[in-house]
Amino acid sequence: MELALDAFVGVTGDDVAPQVLYKLQYEQLSGSDTSEVDGPVFTFHAPSTSLSFNDSTLEPVHEAWKKVMGDAAAESEYLSFEDREGAMEDDDVYE
Repeated sequence: MELALDAFVGVTGDDVAPQVLYKLQYEQLSGSDTSEVDGPVFTFHAPSTSLSFNDSTLEPVHEAWKKVMGDAAAESEYLSFEDREGAMEDDDVYE
């Protein structure tokens, strides 16, 4: 990162390179890889530090849903939502 910043600041063409006044950086830490259930409390593991969304992120949510729904859990209903009233009305505007 330092090299990229130095290269960026150095392209001004001036004899004296501008001085960086402030730099901010952070470190993303990963947490626990396990989810826990303690009675009615579900604690999910920390999200992946990857920049992409991994489908496995929803696996603990699916497990919690099955525990909450119990015998009424029908796989065809998991993450299946009814259309919101009027949600599709504006779609014709963009055609």
